[in-house]
This record gives sequence, structure tokens and C-alpha cells, in this order.
Amino acid sequence: MAQPTVWHPYSFLNEANDLRFAVIKLNTPFHSESGRKLFESLWSRAAVRACTDGAVNILYDCVDSAKGKFLPDFVSGDFDSARPEVLQFFRDKGVCIVNTPDQNETDFTKCVRLMTSKVKEDQIQISAIFVHVSNDDRLDHTMANINTLFFSRDFISIPIYLIMQHSVCFLLPEGKHVIHAPSCYQGDWCALIPVGQPCDNVTTTGLKYNLSNMSMKFGGIVSTSNSFQDETITVDTDQPLLWSSDIRM
Repeated sequence: MAQPTVWHPYSFLNEANDLRFAVIKLNTPFHSESGRKLFESLWSRAAVRACTDGAVNILYDCVDSAKGKFLPDFVSGDFDSARPEVLQFFRDKGVCIVNTPDQNETDFTKCVRLMTSKVKEDQIQISAIFVHVSNDDRLDHTMANINTLFFSRDFISIPIYLIMQHSVCFLLPEGKHVIHAPSCYQGDWCALIPVGQPCDNVTTTGLKYNLSNMSMKFGGIVSTSNSFQDETITVDTDQPLLWSSDIRM
């Protein structure tokens, strides 16, 4: 019998642990000082750091790049957003600038591919990739980011977590899963969403409203506005499910 996949989506909040992870900064703004501080904490502890295209503008404008405090290991993208003087600044600091002009994939997807190659080639051991994104008013961007979670299953086995201003999101492949959610980090809500295709058989434990051999699909049942009942959540699904939950900072 296959062992369940274990997830630790809130581990990045514990600055005292010895978690080794990578960080990707996408081209999304800091909406608050607390959001910026969260990103700075992630960035400072990461084993590998990268950003996409226009995210270099954000690093250059919003954090103390001039002192070398927030320099990525590499920047990638088609560079339709990055300002030329900003790219030159990072080049002069020794940052690797990788042009990825293929328009069939988003900058995020291409950055994950490069991150996968880098950790393999440099033999860097990481247990997660945390991606700093924003739940802004661009639904198309949000859906594209979720699509990258689907794409990336073909070439990476390391968990990818989307870190938003007050929430975390990740994709549960088909199979059994255990999600560790310490009560000190649990927010007010959590959700399981059948993005991509219907799920014919979903069973959960540890939630206020558990599912038992339930069918889930758009136009039918989706488990939004659920909440935690326990610190350990189990999910058994026959198709991929998107998990999203509030974070208590």
C-alpha cells in the first residue's frame, strides 16, 4: 500500500526550524508591511532564491538591494516587464540573468524548471519551494499560477506552496495525503477545490465539514469556507485537488 504524501505548508512560519527550501518571487507587489516582512523572512532563510522578470523591479524599488541584502541567485523571464537599468544593476551584482522567451509557458513555470535544474546540478537539498505571490484583482494571473502547479507535476516532485498575503495554496495530486497544520498557525478557513476536472471520490478527516466518498466538481459540490477541527488533516482523492487555507501570522 502506498504511503500518504506528507505536507507541511506552514513550516515556513517557524523561523527556528532547520527547513531547507527555495524561494521564488513573482511579479506581484507587497500589499502591506507585514507581507513584506514575511517575504524578507523567507528570502533571508532560503537556500536558493529566484525571481521572475518584473519581480526584479519590486526588489529594486522596495527592498534594500543596494546593500546586497536581497540579491537572487538568478532572474528569469521574457523580460517584457523588467526595466533595463534594473537588470543591469543585478548583472553588475553578479546575478545570473536567464532569458526564457518561450511564450507557451508563463515566467513562473519556466522559473520552476530552472530552479529544478539548479538544485539538481548544484546538489542542493531542499524540501519545498515557497512562491511569493499576490491575491490581487488579476484572476487570470491567479489561474495561471494554479496551472503552473499542474504543469510542474511532470518535472518536479518537491512540494510547491503559493504564499499569498494571508493564505497558502498548493496542489494535492491523486492519492492519500496528510497535512500538518499546527493550531498556532490555523486561520479562520480552509478549502478543497476540484480545479481541472471532477473528483469522483474524496474523503477527509480533521475538518469541521468532512467529506466521505464525495464527488466534487464545479457545478456541484466544492468545499469552500470549511475550517479546521484538528492539527492533522487527511485527504484521500482520486483526482488532483487544490488546497487553500488562511494563515494566522
